[in-house]
Amino acid sequence: MRLRAGDTLSIWVNQKERTGEILAVLDDLALVEYSMPKGTSGIRFYHADTHQFYNRVSYLALPSKWVEAIVHQGALEDLIGKPQQLGKGYKLAINICPDMKFVKVDNHGRN
Repeated sequence: MRLRAGDTLSIWVNQKERTGEILAVLDDLALVEYSMPKGTSGIRFYHADTHQFYNRVSYLALPSKWVEAIVHQGALEDLIGKPQQLGKGYKLAINICPDMKFVKVDNHGRN
């Protein structure tokens, strides 16, 4: 079964099986977000058809085409966006201008 935004996937992260949510799918890759026990989260790419791990990615290094896909595929509200590198109490902010051109992803969103 090909992965779609909103699906869940069981993944192996930091010596444990975790449930990841598919935030977006582009071409052959799915962007999967997962939670960690202390409230942080991470994202990784998986193959949309085989469900196999492809690569890790940082929230702050996420290409804009993926930010756009998250919004257009309806997963923005599901985004946890709490990477460890932001520090306690911060949440990722995705700033979007009114014409839906994506400005930037930053770490200024305070939780």
